[in-house]
Amino acid sequence: MLVFGGLNKSARYNDVWLLDVEKKEWEEVKIEGPKPEPRAHFTATKVHFKQCIFVFGGYGGSGQVYNDLWLLHYGEGGYRWEQVTEQGFGPCPRFDHSAFIYPVVPNSGTYDNLLIMGGRDLSTMFSDSFIFDLNTMSWSQETAPCLPYEICNNMCDGIESVPYHKVFSFGGKKAMMQYMNTVEVRLRAACCKCANLKVAAGGGGGGQQAALCIVAYVWRGACLVRCTAAYLCQQTLLPAACQHTSISGQGGGALQRGCRGV
Repeated sequence: MLVFGGLNKSARYNDVWLLDVEKKEWEEVKIEGPKPEPRAHFTATKVHFKQCIFVFGGYGGSGQVYNDLWLLHYGEGGYRWEQVTEQGFGPCPRFDHSAFIYPVVPNSGTYDNLLIMGGRDLSTMFSDSFIFDLNTMSWSQETAPCLPYEICNNMCDGIESVPYHKVFSFGGKKAMMQYMNTVEVRLRAACCKCANLKVAAGGGGGGQQAALCIVAYVWRGACLVRCTAAYLCQQTLLPAACQHTSISGQGGGALQRGCRGV
């Protein structure tokens, strides 16, 4: 297991440690050369076919919010840092965002895109998202799907599913002290009945057709409530807009919570 950065009270770190899970022993990895500034609340995404970890954004304390992108190489050549000189238009500085990889070709073995979604800075929460092309190593001009509302601290990942990959998002925070316990599933419009959902593409308005549509599931007593995509755009939760399906043994589900970034 590899650990990078983080914080302890007011102290932030940029060191790298390895845990041997069999021996239960820690070892610090000494890496020469330039490295990211100490930070927490960033994302670290492993890209296996490139044998590196993509570290994006984060908060460095004293008002310092980052939007730089670093690679931590871990292949046969040993550990080394590389700062990516991005091409194209990327995210503004942010932390407590989500990041995950997914394939350009549905259900292919190569995950070609890194998607950055949501997050916040010191005054604003975001609903935008950005695609980083892992083949060209540049920010893609492809329209990225937007979230239906501003969100941070959520857990988000792309999962191989049938018939296409889906993006699952759990929990997070929509506003100050407004925590969520929804599980949102984002699908390709081509395989979803609610493909007519429209959101502002790229976070900049225009009402363009979204590449993904939204379905949310939330626990209500002993039932798992399924809410429609159009309903989510209203940012409310009315029982009349939902279909109830009883799930045995799952009553109560997940309590409302936020997922704290590290």
